[in-house]
Amino acid sequence: MNKKMLTLAVALLAASSSASAAESATLEVTGTITPPPCTIGLDGTGMVNLGEIKTESLSTTVPTKLTTQSIDLSVSCPGKSQFAISAVDARSANLVDAAVGVAKTGATSDQAFGLGSEDGQDVGAYVISLASPITDNGSSSMITRTSGGSWSAATVLQPGDGQQTAWGNNQAVTATKDAKVTLNVDAAIASLSELDLSNSIDIQGQATIELTVL
Repeated sequence: MNKKMLTLAVALLAASSSASAAESATLEVTGTITPPPCTIGLDGTGMVNLGEIKTESLSTTVPTKLTTQSIDLSVSCPGKSQFAISAVDARSANLVDAAVGVAKTGATSDQAFGLGSEDGQDVGAYVISLASPITDNGSSSMITRTSGGSWSAATVLQPGDGQQTAWGNNQAVTATKDAKVTLNVDAAIASLSELDLSNSIDIQGQATIELTVL
């Protein structure tokens, strides 16, 4: 219907233009003022340093849990917005499944990140737990969903395509200008029997945390 009406209007205009010229014309000036984007950041350099680990502190038969390390993540927007974060694990191919449950009791491999590899030997795994979330309204909770599904309570930042984590309550994302959450990194190193100790081993976990405005 709209297309037909538009065609008719143009035809009538063309027919009438030969009879009289238009006495006025309207100029419309349009545009959009775009607010600055939301920003995401990690405290300091964004690095979690697990320190120097002595081999004598590691088990020869089972993975060994390391001391929990923490770093704060913050989001800032120019106005109240609904947003979510997602994590991409650059070391997912090096995840040591046996180390996941040691790093954090009850955690599963799909909730964990890899710690890289050395000379073809995978070093371990870590899990990122979510603690003390806050928004403009004060204390909050964290919720998560997969591939646009329903939101549910979240205790960890889970990597993976389609996995989103947000600040919210009662299965609804909170609209806020600023938000913050503490990331607790729980790591475990593979058993010494799985590693080549002829040289030092570098721990090279790397996760990219992305921000999406919903």
